[in-house]
Amino acid sequence: MSVLFPLLLLIKLKEHGRHGVRLPPGPWRLPVIGSLHRLIGKPLVHRALADLSRSLDAPLMYLKLGEVPGEKVNVSKRIATVIADAAVRAMIGDRFERREEFLEAVEELNKLASAFSLGDLFPSSWFVNFISGITRRAHANRLKRV
Repeated sequence: MSVLFPLLLLIKLKEHGRHGVRLPPGPWRLPVIGSLHRLIGKPLVHRALADLSRSLDAPLMYLKLGEVPGEKVNVSKRIATVIADAAVRAMIGDRFERREEFLEAVEELNKLASAFSLGDLFPSSWFVNFISGITRRAHANRLKRV
């Protein structure tokens, strides 16, 4: 009996873990299009969503809009790419062929600029600047880009 109880408890915990997180309430969904049918034909989507929220009496609701594969996206990297493209197009007028190299340089400069450095607290101390290594990394980054 003492072996059976922990085993049953373990099985129950595994079954409970499969269900995952409780999602907020939402309208019923169709198999392929999800809740998209609730928005079709409505000229103002934000009002259709507000009406749907009122009908469910829920300020937060779960909507599944179609079948989308669960591909993870690094949003900050995508935003940096778009900003770099826009900046280069504004300066040069065309896409930048060495965009990846440029983005790596921008990322390294962001790390250097936002990093905590003891040299910022003790700017007159050459020893602290030497230990922190920020100056050395900035110089190496500059030489690599030239």
